[in-house]
Amino acid sequence: MGIGASAGGLAVFEAFLSILLTNTSLGMAFVLVQHLDPNHKSILTNLVGRYTKLPVYEVMDGMIIQSDTVYVIPPNYDMVLEDGILHVQKLAEAHGFRLPIDLFFRSLAQDQKDKAIGIILSGTGRDGTLGARSLKAEGGMIMV
Repeated sequence: MGIGASAGGLAVFEAFLSILLTNTSLGMAFVLVQHLDPNHKSILTNLVGRYTKLPVYEVMDGMIIQSDTVYVIPPNYDMVLEDGILHVQKLAEAHGFRLPIDLFFRSLAQDQKDKAIGIILSGTGRDGTLGARSLKAEGGMIMV
């Protein structure tokens, strides 16, 4: 499951994950994609870890997706899913217009087809729109 939020999305991530607090055997992975400041170290992994009993990891290139685990995009990186493996790539430019939710959701749709689920909790501009279309086109589910 891919979950996208804008830079102000911490509260909605916390609310969503707190629902999972009592259940640690859900049979799916949760990948958090947030608009992060590329020039600052993120503490998102530590913050969301307070609201779930599931293990929470900041993604490193080549991580294999495991069920019942939360993965967090690192700052200053783009992220995709290919063959059940998360790949991150450092941004060429620290500033500029990016659509990290779209990028991840499109890769999620291609990789998981009708098993893919995307949730947009909050957003900036149109990020997530094209990814949502990709999820639907592959038979996946999208919630906004």
